[in-house]
Amino acid sequence: MENDKQNSVTPTQSTPMKWHKFLIYFGLWLGGILTALTGVGLVTGSAYETTGSTADQVYRVFPSLQPVDVVMGIFAILLGALMIVARFDLARFKHNGPKRLYIVYGANAAFVLVYPLLVSAMTTLSFMELLDIGSLIGSILGIVINKVYYDKRMHLFVN
Repeated sequence: MENDKQNSVTPTQSTPMKWHKFLIYFGLWLGGILTALTGVGLVTGSAYETTGSTADQVYRVFPSLQPVDVVMGIFAILLGALMIVARFDLARFKHNGPKRLYIVYGANAAFVLVYPLLVSAMTTLSFMELLDIGSLIGSILGIVINKVYYDKRMHLFVN
């Protein structure tokens, strides 16, 4: 009986899960909240307050930018919500949890590419000066690194 207790190791005890815990207790919460707040800033136009302009001033010069901001803001709010959903799926060891995390990173990469592309098409700003290359690289690396990490732990995601 004593020997059985020593040999019965739960999968999480034998598999390091520090990154997983960081994601579910901090990373996805913070990312979800900040992404949703970014979306609210785009929808309301308050995102322009940090540039020294008001949304009214920007939209007077570039009126076609307002619908882009609203649509992309809604996308960001939904992406923030998806981050929280992914967090709960990962925390509950749901089978689709890792896949949902990859979708989060892919959707973030899409946002980082599409928004500056649309803004540059409607303003005098260039795509390259608007592109946040760090966020794009981070999203791509997030997919790759998490894929490797969670492939080694897929046996844990059975719910």
